[in-house]
Amino acid sequence: MQLFLKALYLASISSIGPDAPRSFTPEVAFTNLTNLSSLTNLSSLTSVTSVTRVTSLTNFTNLSCVDDPPDHKATCPQQKGWGKCSESWMQGFCCKTCFNCAGHGCGGNPGPSPFPKGSGGVGRVLAKGCNNCHGCGVEGEDSTRKEMEDEIRRACIGCTEGEWAVITAMAMIESDKMDHSDTSKGTSGGSSNWSPWNMNMDQLSHLGCDESCAKSLGQQKGSFDVPKALRYLLSGLRGETEIGDTCDMMHFHRDGSTGWSKCKGKGCGCSSGCSGCSDYIDGVADGAKQIIADPSIGLTGKRACETIHHIG
Repeated sequence: MQLFLKALYLASISSIGPDAPRSFTPEVAFTNLTNLSSLTNLSSLTSVTSVTRVTSLTNFTNLSCVDDPPDHKATCPQQKGWGKCSESWMQGFCCKTCFNCAGHGCGGNPGPSPFPKGSGGVGRVLAKGCNNCHGCGVEGEDSTRKEMEDEIRRACIGCTEGEWAVITAMAMIESDKMDHSDTSKGTSGGSSNWSPWNMNMDQLSHLGCDESCAKSLGQQKGSFDVPKALRYLLSGLRGETEIGDTCDMMHFHRDGSTGWSKCKGKGCGCSSGCSGCSDYIDGVADGAKQIIADPSIGLTGKRACETIHHIG
């Protein structure tokens, strides 16, 4: 903040004029700027008589407000024209057009996202959600979870903010601390689970990862190969594998080949014949939106809790 104010001071000092008091310094500015959000004219500072270059900066809170649409299929004005601003999946998107840069995941963000804005390959997932109808709160910081979140963040090379949020939300659903797979299905066979995302061996084979590859992904923290597992997961979510598109990948992940075969090509809203698939996608979407609105949830060991029952 001090560097920012010093820049304003240096940019404007030549235009203040000969009548400016000698007492005007960056330090004077710091003591007078107690509330940037209410500052509408820098000349209101008690030690400044005139400022001409920087008074156009009338609302500092809007400097970080952006107008990113949830996907690349429509612009924010189009979404507003269609009456979509009130949809739950618009949280954190189209901040200027829909929400005037206030609330709804816009403005006052407690920290920047480590990834570029955009939904990337998971726009169809982020378009779902049920106003957090499966939500069970945001759990506090945990050191083990923080270590896992750090591993996921470092491994998510080339991810967009939306992809990182969805991937992190999926891991948060699989286990409380994101530190183990469901080992109840053993260590061999198509139903055995691997990686923090509980991808089973059957699913992994469709992603191009054979039995040996699946076992190399590990079943608990310390043996996980997070970067390798994330590459297969991300490839599936981006629709780059024989499984199909993003929604097909989510159906396979939730209900295996049974749900996948029933809903293949039918979109993320398909639930007929796919056990809990619609609820699962809504839960992931709502968890991801919370992470996008407050990136600290996916960076500091917190957890966006979504109650989605596991399939036995």
